[in-house]
Amino acid sequence: MTSFRSHWRLLLTFGALLTSSNGQVGQVIHAGEEIFVVTVRGAAGLEFRGSYLVAAVGTQESKKGALEGSVPAEFKFQGSAVFVNIQKRHSEGQLDVEISRNGVSLKRQSSDAPYAVVGLASQPPAPGPPRQTTYRVDGSVHFASLTMTSETGDTEQRLVPLPFEKTFFPRADWIVSLLAQKTRVTKPDPLSRRGDIGPR
Repeated sequence: MTSFRSHWRLLLTFGALLTSSNGQVGQVIHAGEEIFVVTVRGAAGLEFRGSYLVAAVGTQESKKGALEGSVPAEFKFQGSAVFVNIQKRHSEGQLDVEISRNGVSLKRQSSDAPYAVVGLASQPPAPGPPRQTTYRVDGSVHFASLTMTSETGDTEQRLVPLPFEKTFFPRADWIVSLLAQKTRVTKPDPLSRRGDIGPR
């Protein structure tokens, strides 16, 4: 009987170690790992979708997946770093994305552009081997608004003439994205006496 009571006492002690002060079951944090929170705010009810990459520690594999939901939303990740790309599913509304670590904000980016993409990384991407990647955009329009991953792993937006091509060398395990939207560019018409704005 004494042996049984000792065993039960050990089980209770182990359970206490896995329970935080507010009664919630805690997570096991390995050396080099952090808890990251990605918060999506903006226009209430705004729908979004995207992807994430969580960099692992040591020999563990990095985790990739899809994100989807509506504002406001919050996602938690555990690893050494996190990278997210989130896109508005509608043309209207403000999108605001923030990455925090242990309650401290690391990065925040907003956009109200139509179908905008916000890309954030908790830190510069891990230095894996480079991989040649080429962006190509073509079509019947003359200009396009591009939202794409840059050489630094961040997201950049550019207005470019078509056809467009760019080759760069992202590192292994980067999430590389490209969004192209047709754009109507206007400028003063030199043939018009009134200086009307016309499509080009």
